[in-house]
Amino acid sequence: REKACTTLAGFLRIASDHEMEDLSARFAKQARLPLEAISQQRNSDEREKRLRRPAFLRRHGGVLGLAALVLTHPFDVRSWLPTVLVELAPHIADPMPIQGTVRKTFAE
Repeated sequence: REKACTTLAGFLRIASDHEMEDLSARFAKQARLPLEAISQQRNSDEREKRLRRPAFLRRHGGVLGLAALVLTHPFDVRSWLPTVLVELAPHIADPMPIQGTVRKTFAE
């Protein structure tokens, strides 16, 4: 999934600002999908099952899409970038691997 994010960022470098705004809205909507109640399971099998749930995968996909948008222009501040960063910030409290994606994106 993370390699797909990097690949998507490469493709999106040629997209217009209007297309980027449309994509950011789409990815933000997907990233806002609610997660099921998450407890800190000690059992690794339960954790693996949770990571494969459709809601979790869709939410992570939305966060990866937002991360790809940020990575398209790491040294420019485009008109749509502040909105994307604000949308990504709350996901720092999500469970791994979503949290890892957000941390890596902000580190870049």
